[in-house]
Amino acid sequence: MNSSTIIKLISSLIIIVLIVLFFVSYNGLVEKEEKVLSSWSQVESQLQRKFDLMDNLVKTVKNFAKHEKEILTTVTKQRSQNNFQKIQSSLSKNKQLLSQVNLSDQNSLKSLSSKQNLLNQNLGRLIAVAENYPNIKSSDNFLALQAQIEGTENRINITRIMFNKSVKEFNSYKRKIPNNIISSFGGFKRKAYFEANTQAKEKWEIEF
Repeated sequence: MNSSTIIKLISSLIIIVLIVLFFVSYNGLVEKEEKVLSSWSQVESQLQRKFDLMDNLVKTVKNFAKHEKEILTTVTKQRSQNNFQKIQSSLSKNKQLLSQVNLSDQNSLKSLSSKQNLLNQNLGRLIAVAENYPNIKSSDNFLALQAQIEGTENRINITRIMFNKSVKEFNSYKRKIPNNIISSFGGFKRKAYFEANTQAKEKWEIEF
């Protein structure tokens, strides 16, 4: 076997190895990115459930306010109306941000987290206002909605942790050689973390 043949064989072997490395790396990036997307869909599902429950809670409190408004003072009525408007505005902004979220943009997820914190604060104020209505605390529907929102909040925290774990795995894998090279050609972008700020970590019940 002459030197020319040996060089050709070595060159062919190198090319084969590079092709194999490319596909292994690319498929690994795809798999881990899909895990990130799947984890986010769980977070998104729980957030949407929370929004729906809060919509129902607002309607429930409004219904009590409508039937009992004659026993309330003007100040209390105004306070109730302000809180209804705030929480509905906050819900609308959260839904909009959730629909437009960019998992590769830290500011996008940071903004959603911040709006979540504001939403929880408004929820606490709404429940505080609900204390003005004599029958609302004994309403099975109201109590059930409160319990469901709290349970959903716990599930949001769990899915958030799982999402951030999958993001860490993807980002770490992406930074390794040759994955960092393949990712640039494949258009794989670094994923952002969905972190809860200090205030958002507090249970919404204490916002009364």
